[in-house]
Parts: sequence; structure tokens; C-alpha cells
Amino acid sequence: MYSRKNISFFILISFLFQGMFLFSCGFSSRVDEREIFYIDAEMGDDSNDGMSESSPWKTLRNINEYHFTPGTNLLFKRDQEWEGDIYFTSSGTEREPIVIGAYGKGARPRINGNGVIATVFLENCEYITLRDLEITNYDRSDEDGKLLSKWEEENIFVWFNVENPDQYISNNSRRMGIYYLATDIGRIDEVNFLNLEVHGVNGAINQKEEETKNNGGIFIEIAGDKVPTYFDDLLVEDCYIHDVDRTGLSNRSSWSKRSLDSIENWTPSVNYVVRKNVFERAGANALIVRVARKPLIEHNVFFQNGLKASGNAAFSFNTDSALWQYNEASFTKKNKNDEDAGGIDSDYMSKNTIIQYNYLHDNDFGMLVTGGPSYYGGFNDTTIIRYNIFEREGLANQDDGCYFALKIAGLANHTFIYNNVFYLSPEQSDVKMVYHKDWGGYATNTYFFNNISFLEGDRHSLALGESKKNHFCNNLYFGNSTIDWPEDKQGIFKNPLFLKPGTGPEGYRVDENSPVQDAGMNLQLPGIPDTDFFGNQLPEDSRIDIGVHQQK
Repeated sequence: MYSRKNISFFILISFLFQGMFLFSCGFSSRVDEREIFYIDAEMGDDSNDGMSESSPWKTLRNINEYHFTPGTNLLFKRDQEWEGDIYFTSSGTEREPIVIGAYGKGARPRINGNGVIATVFLENCEYITLRDLEITNYDRSDEDGKLLSKWEEENIFVWFNVENPDQYISNNSRRMGIYYLATDIGRIDEVNFLNLEVHGVNGAINQKEEETKNNGGIFIEIAGDKVPTYFDDLLVEDCYIHDVDRTGLSNRSSWSKRSLDSIENWTPSVNYVVRKNVFERAGANALIVRVARKPLIEHNVFFQNGLKASGNAAFSFNTDSALWQYNEASFTKKNKNDEDAGGIDSDYMSKNTIIQYNYLHDNDFGMLVTGGPSYYGGFNDTTIIRYNIFEREGLANQDDGCYFALKIAGLANHTFIYNNVFYLSPEQSDVKMVYHKDWGGYATNTYFFNNISFLEGDRHSLALGESKKNHFCNNLYFGNSTIDWPEDKQGIFKNPLFLKPGTGPEGYRVDENSPVQDAGMNLQLPGIPDTDFFGNQLPEDSRIDIGVHQQK
């Protein structure tokens, strides 16, 4: 039997032996330590080692010259600013990710790019987190010397507050706040953008949208043609992206080619999440999500976007099973000759998109489902729109004179629209509640079940065009009586008894005597949700209520 003294001696000898073995194999005692570098714009010196708060670096120079090991933290002191840009190529590991962030107390550290291609340029990095920073990239010389604060103010006073402004054409160069580029490296693991403020990016913006969609706040690009490359775990969370031209957050991939029934090189990113961000005053689109399988877009706020060019606040394009939920989109702006100025767009080349539990209101155009024409490879197969509130949508008319609350354009197929509320205010008139647009063809197989249309104002209508196989069943219609509604099996023409319509989500709860109770059609569709807009459980063994509020 060993005594405690013998056991202690044995453990000591064991540790000494392990230490000698590691040393003989070339490992140092620092192997599991995390290197932390501090950057202090006021008290720092680039000749310091940077590895303590008492010996910090001063500028961005050393960051651009070093290759950092896994586990490194690069921390900027709060309440300070830097001029210039960061180019970063180092990667962490699953156990030792790299973090670029902040230390101390106060406001986010601010890095001003002053018109470079990107203030923060990350290339082929993985297991990396960028967090707690404020990033701008504003070139005064492109704006006649105007201060950044003045330029941002004009986004409200010159653009948002003006009715139907001209679309803006700039000669500015393409620039970004943050640019992530991956080329021919296969799977990219764990890239996080957290609690960032990105603004003041006066990038390129003009009417040739495809040339300028990919610049602005944060742009994430996959390039190359040799190794299929994609993200596995890409997160953008708690960020505030505002006052950027042209786009707030977007991504693109060279591995994007497919048709409805075949894949050429389509290699989608997975585990892509955009959550709890605020997007304000983007020159056009606030958010574009492309080439992804099951991207999750939730709890975001989109406010006053589409200021200077055609663009819905947010859309997913060339995706499978995109899920949009718990988002709010409002006051998206229409310009002259504008095609897109709505809240959310299920765009073409997409399949199985779900849009649920969102609050869309006061957008100049209504929501959009885009099939696209065949000559664009256009298809949109199965978009589900359920348990959303659409309040005062379609405030502005397209230049052809059309107001609309919901537009389905082109070759969309199998669109399911159920258990939503559509509300039009007394000030609205001549709104097309559903507008099927010819864009290389019309939609087919569109289903409207269990929706409530509460229409104040007058002269509203439907415009189904040459779309085929439209199905209306168990909807409730109230208010405007001039619409020639289509045949609706078990349709209801009564007051739904909302608590206070037109005042936000809570106003669309219904009174206990509402005719919507047990009047809905139970849908035999895969993936039926468990709860209503307010989180109430939906019944499994009885008929559901019409609208967004399930009473029992």
C-alpha cells in the first residue's frame, strides 16, 4: 500500500518525466497558453511586444505584418480610434479560435478605413471571431469633402424624407467595411461576426445592380473554380449595420450553378445564421443571403432601407430551405423606376423557403415571391408564408400606377400562404391585395388558406393575371366590399373582432367571440408549425383558428 507521501512523490516524478519528454519533442511550456496582444492608440508603441496592457502596440502595422497562432486574441482599447486597414490571413482551431475584439471600458474601438477596399479584409481564415468593434470606410473626397456625420444625416433628410427620389448613380469605387474572401480551400469552419457596428461606407451604387450589390457593410465571398468551397458555421449576430452603400450584409459564391432539377457545381454553405441584427438606411438591400442550405434569418430589424436604389430590405436567392422568422421590416423606400421596395423577398432559384412569425409594415411595396423567367434559370419551388402580420403594406405605387400588398412574379410554383393577417389602413386605396406579375411567365399552384384580409380604405382589388391553379379556402374577408373575391370554399365575410388593428402585433389578437375560432382548414402539409404568432400552441386534434391568433 502506498502512503500519501509516496503518492505525492510518484506524481511529482511523473510530471517531471512528462515535462522532459515534451521538451525533447520540441514542445514549449507555452503550447496551451493563449497569446493576447493589446493595441492602444494613445499609450502604445509598435516597438513594444504588445503582450500586456502596459506594453501595447499603437497602430495597425504589426497586425498586418505578423502571422498569428491559434488561440491568439487581438484586443483594441475601447474609446479609441485608428486610421487604416487590417489584412488578416491567420486561422485558429476548433479548440483555440482567434478573436479580434476589444478590452477596457467604454465605446467600441473604432477603425476608419477612409476609402480603402475594405477596412477589415479577412482571407481564407477559419475558427475566427471578429467582435465588439466599430468599423467605417468613408472617403470624403467622393462626397466633396463632406463630413461622415453630414453624409449620414443626408440619408434621412435628402433620401428617406423625399417622396419618390431619383435613383442614385455614384462614381465611387467598390468598398466595404468588412470583406471576407475564401478561394479554393474547401470547408471553412466557424467564422463569427458579433456585436459589430459597421457604418459610413460610401461604396459604389448605380442602376446596374449586379455590379454594385456586393459592396457596402459586410461582404462575404467564395471564389475560385478548383476546390468546391463553402462555410460550415457562419454567424452574424447582434450587429448594427447602417448608413452603407449599396448593401448592408451580402454573400456570393462561384459555386452557385444549378437548375430546378439538376446541379452543375452548386455547393451551398451550411449552418449560416443571421440573428438579432439591426439594419438601417442601406442604399438598397440591407441583407442578401445566397447559395446556402437551411440558412436561418431570425430576430432582425430592417428599418428605412432601399434609400437610393431599387431593393427589397432583405431576400434569399439560390437557397434551399431558408427560414425567415421573428423579423421586423418597415419603411423600405421606393425610388423612381423602382421594382423592389418591400420587406422580404423569397427570390428565384430557391426551394422550400419558409417565412413565418414576421411583422412587415409600412413598406412602400408589399412582400415579394419571385419565380423569375426561364431565361434567368428562374424557378421558385415551394415558398411557405405563414403566421405573419402585414400591416399597411403597399404605401407607394409602382411607376405603372400599381400599389400591392403581395406580389408573386414570374414562374413561382407551389406557394402556400396561410394563417396570415393583411391589414390596409383608411388612408390606403387602390391596393392590389394579391398581384400576379408576368415575368417570363406566371405563377402556378398558389394556395391561400386561413388568412384574414382586414381592408379599410376603398377600391382594393385582386390581380391574378394569367396565373393558374389559384386556390382560396377558409379565408376571412372584412372591410372593403368592392373586391371581386374568387370563389372561396367556407370563406367568411365577417368582422374578425381584432382588439385594435393597425397598432402593431398585439392589435391582431381576436376577441373571444371572434368568428375565426375553429374556422380554419387544417392543412395536410409537412412541417406544420406548433405555435401561432404569439406562441400559443396549435391544436392537433381539432380545427385551427383563422389568422395569427389561436385562442384555444
